[in-house]
Amino acid sequence: RETKEEVADLKAEIIRQILHQEEVDKKIEVSDEEVKNIYDSRKRLFIELAKAKINYIRVDQGLSGDEKKRSRQRIDEAYQKIQNRVDFVSVAKEYSQDWTAASGGELDHWIYEGGSHLGEMIEHGFHRVVFKLKPGEASKVFKFGGSFFIVRMLQKEEKRQQTFEEAKPQIKELLS
Repeated sequence: RETKEEVADLKAEIIRQILHQEEVDKKIEVSDEEVKNIYDSRKRLFIELAKAKINYIRVDQGLSGDEKKRSRQRIDEAYQKIQNRVDFVSVAKEYSQDWTAASGGELDHWIYEGGSHLGEMIEHGFHRVVFKLKPGEASKVFKFGGSFFIVRMLQKEEKRQQTFEEAKPQIKELLS
């Protein structure tokens, strides 16, 4: 069994090791040339995925036949209003059954196409519809994950190669 002195000595040694490691880490400098070599040799790893900003209307399908029928009527009514040029935001506020309804269906973040293999398998049906849209365009009604959706593309950026300056901070962080 350790005494209080042995425990105190052990704690002091651990603290010395941590402080030493922090000092060593501060002294490690990665040159811009090394970073550039890594970027040039592994450019394919520094890709910005296609991304989109959207707003949407989501109506839960429900479980029973009656719920599904009412849900379909609700989403069709919302779609008809959009077709009649009623503002998408106001339609989303009125019809969407989602946490985004209060903000007119607008997501507060970008969605990325193919961010991960598992994520893409799960979200493929949704992304297949969304990434076909042009900015300002709204989708037709579609089913995904137990809900009906209408999505409007707000902003879209295609997949692209990151520049060295964009990738540089990531590479330095990985090396330090």
